[in-house]
Amino acid sequence: MQVCLIQVPYMIGDEHQGGSKGPQRYVQAGAEKLMAARGVAVTVERIERGKPFRDSSSASLAVNKELAAIVRQAIEAGQLPLVLAGSCDVGMGILSGFDHAGCGVVWIDAHGDFNTPESTISGFFAGMSVAVITGHCYQTL
Repeated sequence: MQVCLIQVPYMIGDEHQGGSKGPQRYVQAGAEKLMAARGVAVTVERIERGKPFRDSSSASLAVNKELAAIVRQAIEAGQLPLVLAGSCDVGMGILSGFDHAGCGVVWIDAHGDFNTPESTISGFFAGMSVAVITGHCYQTL
């Protein structure tokens, strides 16, 4: 098996949020070495937003476009993309990176992330992640 370990060191496109530190901590703790010790060929990629952002949704979109490209490259190279992320909004970038017509989503999280702009109390964009990827809001994303 070949794995492309993809670090997304952002939380809703922002590298200054607490959750953005998680992906690097997995790498520092030896995620790559652990897989390699079990015979898994591993390459490591890191997503870079590349420019300042004006708001959370534009930052998230920039990160997700980069992520989609790396996921696509990994799949074309015969690798399984394994994404280490600091926020739920990366689901959009992952699904945008491959033909997902025949796939499903298993969402394992402490909360459903199925809010929409109409149902959210806080307006927290990452809390709408499942609603976005299932087409319940922000369909143009």
